[in-house]
Amino acid sequence: MRPIKFRAWTGKKIISWGILRNLKTVMLSLILEWGHRDYIPMQFTGLLDKNGKEIYEGDIVKIEDQFWGVYRDESYLEYFIMNGESNEPMYSYAHYEVVGNIYENPELVNA
Repeated sequence: MRPIKFRAWTGKKIISWGILRNLKTVMLSLILEWGHRDYIPMQFTGLLDKNGKEIYEGDIVKIEDQFWGVYRDESYLEYFIMNGESNEPMYSYAHYEVVGNIYENPELVNA
């Protein structure tokens, strides 16, 4: 089972939340600590890029010469990558490289 980790976009920067031990802790932490703020939580996918960097929802990954955004599809309970033209399940993540995120680097996916 993958560790449950979160980070958040505060509107100005990314802050890390760390490993959460159980779902009750996750929900309580999100409600008490983030609920009254406009933070956007970003969950760890459980996957690492080709450099060993953790991949989170909202990250931008580079595959060859294309940039893809990482998102979770709730209907499939699975993580996907999307580049504006298509989306694909995250299978070949060993070739991905995290190069930014959709909040601090939107130009990478809007190009």
